[in-house]
Amino acid sequence: MHRALPWASPTSHADLLITWHTWHAPGARPLARRRPGAEPGSAMDGLLLPGGARPLARRRPGAEPGSAMDGLLLPGLLLLLLLLLLLLLPPAALLLYRCSPPFQYLCKVAFFNCWIVALATLLSPLAALRGRSVENMKLLRAALLPLKRFYGIRMRVRGSEQLQLRGPFVIVCNHQASLDLMGMVEVIPERCVPMAKRELQFLGTVGWACWLSGTIFIDRRRRDAAIEVIARTARALRRDNVRSEARGDGAAGGARLAGLRGHLCPCAPQLRVWVFPEGTRNPGKSMLPFKRGAFHLAVQAQVPIVPVVISPYCDFFSSKEKRFTSGRARTGLATAEGRAGAGAGREALRGSLRGGCSRVGDAQGTAGSGGVL
Repeated sequence: MHRALPWASPTSHADLLITWHTWHAPGARPLARRRPGAEPGSAMDGLLLPGGARPLARRRPGAEPGSAMDGLLLPGLLLLLLLLLLLLLPPAALLLYRCSPPFQYLCKVAFFNCWIVALATLLSPLAALRGRSVENMKLLRAALLPLKRFYGIRMRVRGSEQLQLRGPFVIVCNHQASLDLMGMVEVIPERCVPMAKRELQFLGTVGWACWLSGTIFIDRRRRDAAIEVIARTARALRRDNVRSEARGDGAAGGARLAGLRGHLCPCAPQLRVWVFPEGTRNPGKSMLPFKRGAFHLAVQAQVPIVPVVISPYCDFFSSKEKRFTSGRARTGLATAEGRAGAGAGREALRGSLRGGCSRVGDAQGTAGSGGVL
């Protein structure tokens, strides 16, 4: 007599056949026992095949092959792709910089702006320790001078002896682009502050650095406020001029001018003011009509005017064509006009200065590539 199997009840041979068929029929799911010690309702309920073997898990309908590893493979592939991109980015950017003039223009302009913001951020705390003074302009000038070497621009100056005047005076200069800063720092005399639009004052650390350096801000939208700033500056120049004449020389003294608050910082004698009389950027070769602000300032202060002309940048720089290469530029100084208002009307003075600037500009434009001597 056959011995009864431990997992089947020895009732009859028919029961054994049914049990065997249940285990070996194609596609049939085997019955399983609960693993000893497993609690009901566990993840697999401790299901085991006879003999303790664990049943093979079947793939869920619609599941993709290898879906169990997708959570690991996808982040790894993304990380590998990112590393590859970082490795290829520098040589690709360098190749694009050399082959694409617009991309080169964008890179150089972006670097110029970043340089201005960085130096303003770094130098502002140092300038703040000294207080608002025109002497801080020396820090900005020293920080801007290296830019011309980075861009491969050679600046030449003709007529610098025109700036060796005693006492205060007003400088008028044409305005083409932000690159004028490189020409400005080449010739700007000591104790000279620029006159700029008021919007510049709110450009973060750049505006703060300009304010600490004594920049005179003009609100072009409010005529009365602009006239008041010009009148206040003229009073400072006139007071400085009287003191300079009383001393008989142009040496800078240690005494500070009184009554200068708000738009103009307290400055020692021999203050000079740099003005862009066109009032806006003009990349063309011809000059725009001069605004009256600079001439009102010179007439009220009774100080001379020195014209400064920077040659056109069209040979190596064009914002319209998105072109910025290396090149040469020239800064020329015309003969200083006499004290404004002495025997000449303001309109005549404006015409005379504009004509002088145009002649210097024409001479620079015909002096060779980039207007260089």
